[in-house]
Order: sequence, then structure tokens, then C-alpha cells
Amino acid sequence: MGRHHRELGLLFSDGLNENGSLLLKGLQQKLGLSFPIFGAAASDNFNFLKTYLYYNEDIFSDGAIGVLLGGKLKFGLGVRHGWRPLGKLRRVTKCSGNTIKEIENKPAVELYKEYFAKEAAELKKDLKIISVFYPIGIYLSGEKEYLLRNVRAIKEDGSLVCQGDIPEGSEIRLMIGTKESCLAAAKEAAEEAKKITLKSMFSPSSKEGLPIKLALVFDSISRYMLLGKDAQLELEAIQEAIGPDVPIAGLYTFGEQAPLKSVNYFGRTHFHNQTISVLSIKG
Repeated sequence: MGRHHRELGLLFSDGLNENGSLLLKGLQQKLGLSFPIFGAAASDNFNFLKTYLYYNEDIFSDGAIGVLLGGKLKFGLGVRHGWRPLGKLRRVTKCSGNTIKEIENKPAVELYKEYFAKEAAELKKDLKIISVFYPIGIYLSGEKEYLLRNVRAIKEDGSLVCQGDIPEGSEIRLMIGTKESCLAAAKEAAEEAKKITLKSMFSPSSKEGLPIKLALVFDSISRYMLLGKDAQLELEAIQEAIGPDVPIAGLYTFGEQAPLKSVNYFGRTHFHNQTISVLSIKG
């Protein structure tokens, strides 16, 4: 970075890494827990076979690419998902990395069996749909949003394998999402990113913020699956909120990296599922 102070990190990683949280934790050991990182895990349209990363003229998998940005950089972040808590809080009583073994001292799969009145074999058949509409939400004290986790697999012992870690002792709830809440979250994320970016550009003598030059959008592939033919409405909501003339670039992901709280300050960066993350830049 030379003499310029680092302000923001961009991260692109393999979306089939079973625990994307570990990569993020490694970076935070070097950059600091409060350093904002904005990133995406590559997807392959729910095939779960292989994802690819591009760096100059190289194409590879099972890796990551990072960029540090600094200097006179003005940016804002908005992170939302739109899923709402369903039912009571429950405690993860046994867990290892991204695998929940027990919830309230019972096999983890009992959570889904209770809500859907189905046995594990039936749940496995419908898991892709169930995980999109009813992911697991981790309650984090002081945060505005639950941290979501998709369930990728159900093991024979009733354990739930998630896309991202869940610390043992976490309080969780089943979550529910709709098209309407999904679209509203996209608009809120874009509005928040824009508000923070423009606020950082005001000077005592100026009445209006300078225009945003670029917006990056990392959007969970689960949201595309939920919205279906209405997926374009999400992009239209972001464009309207961020500004009709602001160029937008992005991708559908298997996971997102972004600070969970981005009002007034950027908190700790987390590995997310099913969020839409908007980064607006002027610098």
C-alpha cells in the first residue's frame, strides 16, 4: 500500500470451500477484526461441482484473490437479507466448525423434523428448497440482522452441515423469507450504502455530496432461487436506490463477506449466506 493507509479489502474465494469463515478469520488475524472486508464466494448455479476464480490470465479453483484499497477512498456498505425469525430461540449444544450436531441436546435435524413433520429422508430430498426458504439464523447480541446459514447436507447421525461456521453455544432460530421481504432488503441495502458514502463526502461548505462512481453488488444465489422470474426486480430496486446513472457490477454467490452492521461504523466482517451486499464507491 506504500504511504497510503489501507481502507477496504476486496475478497473473492472458491464457493465450494466447506467453511468460508476460516478464510475470513485468517485474514482478520493480519488485518484486524474491525477492518472492513467486502467479498464473494464464487457459485456454479447450485450444481456444487466446481467454481472458478480469475486472476489476470490465470483461471483456478480452491483458492482466493484479495485486493487492498487505500488512499482518498470514500465508500459505503449496505448488507441485508430480509429473512425473519420464526419460533423461539434455541441453543446449539454441540457443534464442530460448520456442522451442527445437537440443538437443545437433540440431534440437530430434529429442528426441521419438528417444523415440517417430515423424516430425515424426506428432508434430504427437499433440502435445497427448505434451506433457501427456511435457513438457520444466528442471533448476535447488538446486531440488527441475524447471521444466516444455509444447510448444505443432513448426515446420517442427524447433524446439519452448513455453509459457514456456527459457534457452539450460539442462539439460533429458524428463519423465513418471502419475495416481498427479499426485494425490500435489496432496496434497504442500496439506500444504506448510498447514505453512508454521501455522508462521508460532505464538507462544511458543500450542500450536496459528490456523485457515486460505482456500485458492486454481491447477491446470494439463494435469493435468485427464491425470486425466480422476479429476480430482475431486485436489480431494478438497487439501481433506483443507488442512482439511475451509477454503473453496477456484481455476481451471484455461494456466500458473502461483509460487516454485519454498517450504520455509523463498520463492525466486524462476517461470512454470510443469503444476503445482498452493496458497496458504493467514490474516490
